[in-house]
Amino acid sequence: ATFVDVNDGDILHTDGTLKRNGTTVAQCSVNPNVTLRFLHTPGHTEDHISLLLEEEQSIFTGDCVLGESTPVFSNLPAYMRSLERLCDEFDECKRRRANGTPATLYPSHGKAIDDGAAHVRRYIVHRNQRDEDVLKALDTCPNRKSTPWNLTSLIYQGLPLPVRLGAVGVLLQHIKKLEGEGKVRIHPARGIASYVAPEVVTNAALVEVERL
Repeated sequence: ATFVDVNDGDILHTDGTLKRNGTTVAQCSVNPNVTLRFLHTPGHTEDHISLLLEEEQSIFTGDCVLGESTPVFSNLPAYMRSLERLCDEFDECKRRRANGTPATLYPSHGKAIDDGAAHVRRYIVHRNQRDEDVLKALDTCPNRKSTPWNLTSLIYQGLPLPVRLGAVGVLLQHIKKLEGEGKVRIHPARGIASYVAPEVVTNAALVEVERL
């Protein structure tokens, strides 16, 4: 099989031609019988793409937006920008639809979502709320300082250890995002008390987070 690099905005036409800014850059051997526009939606991974199905004005969101639950992400600021872009794309799809109905979202996992824009907006609200959860948790800590692991235990109270072990990586992404926004400071832990389960192999207890 031959692999072809694609750029944001490239269009795969019904005749199998891949066009970039109107110029053919590749000819696909398999005719898809549909027109697909490539959307670069990084965050889950740096090279993640979504596909806009022009004939239907719907979007395949891959692992960026799922039918149920939420995906992991490697870069939260980039992921949030991708979610905002998808909201705009879904709104445009609705505008272009002849009947004006909401555009459908096709995830890589889970069932199709009839109103893609509304589903993506729920993702955005959820992530913004998690930012607020981190800040509020820090406000309850001595000197407004804590470790990511302690914050995970505060925010995910009552959840079993395996769930918290998975959640700490997500929370670290939120903490890094908040640091970039000037809302927290991350520095090496300075003698603060912290319980860390021996199963945890992470830097979640090796840094201290300070609320600014």
